[in-house]
Amino acid sequence: RTLDHERAICIPYGEAGFAVVLPDCDRQWAVRLGNQVLDGFARSSVTASATTPAAPGIGVGAATVSLPPKNFPAKDLLVAASRCLFGSHASGRGVVKSIEIY
Repeated sequence: RTLDHERAICIPYGEAGFAVVLPDCDRQWAVRLGNQVLDGFARSSVTASATTPAAPGIGVGAATVSLPPKNFPAKDLLVAASRCLFGSHASGRGVVKSIEIY
């Protein structure tokens, strides 16, 4: 809700996750926004009361395409982002993994 991207679209993804579509967003900006999400999550976890069960860690995967061809399959972007998310989880979470596809 507080990402610095006015055209962000958030959709459910998986059992407990979500995907954020960021039109006109390059890789560097996507990584900065991903780090904003991680920072916000870390701050909210620190302020949670001691009686609250520990929240699971989160990971962020980002995939971008600079100049998609007219017939670019959008699913390829989601698949690439999913691979990056897997890499983020494998890295111990709390990191943004990203890729730019062509």
